[in-house]
Amino acid sequence: MASRRASAAPARKAASASLSGALTARAQAGNDGGAGRRASGLENPADCGQTARVVFAYAKAAAIAVDLAGDLARRAENLEKAAPKLRAKGAGAALQALLDEDCLAASSELGGQLSERGARRLFGRLVALGAIRELTGRATFRLYGL
Repeated sequence: MASRRASAAPARKAASASLSGALTARAQAGNDGGAGRRASGLENPADCGQTARVVFAYAKAAAIAVDLAGDLARRAENLEKAAPKLRAKGAGAALQALLDEDCLAASSELGGQLSERGARRLFGRLVALGAIRELTGRATFRLYGL
């Protein structure tokens, strides 16, 4: 599964680069597909820069989304690499829950095999291994995620 993600990463970057390049070129050329043109063929002065800004914003957002997807895939790989180092009975269910959810509290139900204390210790071990992050920064109620 990790090799499939690794081979897809260059394809995602290439697709993002070609998409953002095409959208930026279209915006710079002023080709907005006829929207903003008057019946006389002249562009509406109010729409000239607006289309370019919108297209550039879409291209920028697409590039950021691809970067975030790559970062999330890298973090999921790190979590999978940490799995053999865990000895807790409910570690498999906890790892799957971390992959399925955005964030988890140590007190959440993790398959019924881990106590709340066991889940806190497991999440602490995963943080120490660098597989997950503690997202809240608080001592009393902690949320963990990729």
